[in-house]
Amino acid sequence: MVFVVVLSLSIGLIVYLRGLSTVSDLENRNNGGGHASYPNFSLAQLKRASTTIVIGVVTQQFASYGATATLPNDIVFQYTISSYMKGNGTSSVYVTDSGSDPNDPMVAKNGDALIAVGQSYVLFLSSDWTCLPSPPYAPCTLPPTPLNNTYHIVGGLEGKFLVLSGLVFSYSALYPIADQGLGAYVNGTNVDSFKSEVVRA
Repeated sequence: MVFVVVLSLSIGLIVYLRGLSTVSDLENRNNGGGHASYPNFSLAQLKRASTTIVIGVVTQQFASYGATATLPNDIVFQYTISSYMKGNGTSSVYVTDSGSDPNDPMVAKNGDALIAVGQSYVLFLSSDWTCLPSPPYAPCTLPPTPLNNTYHIVGGLEGKFLVLSGLVFSYSALYPIADQGLGAYVNGTNVDSFKSEVVRA
């Protein structure tokens, strides 16, 4: 009887922790962890999980933090917002991202390019910096910038969309081999049409 109770409690704890892990993956609190950690969410799911959704330009690579000796690199960027699609706030925020330098020759194979200075993006962002308990999860390293104005990208690669000449591209479209089937597929949609899709989602 005691064994059954202990076993039931253990199973319950595992289910609870798996639930926390799913939330962590969705909000991408630790910025990265490989493609397997990305839960493959629709625009509607990304929208629900986001504190704010914005379009703007990456203006500066601000700082590295965490364990940067090996990939993925954890980088804080300064991001100038031209418009809010969800939420509101200042015109300039800090955004953390994780991945490879866009000029790295392995980027096409890995499909994990960091956002790049000078490029425009639609970003699904969260300001939730709650760390999961460690152990069992890896220690959570927070960025060095003010957390009240620092965001992380929801869903990792799934929550960032490159804007080129007024057209929006998901990473699954930019890196079709590495990121095939990852999140919402957007391949050259007009930015205004994409905004409308997000509003409807």
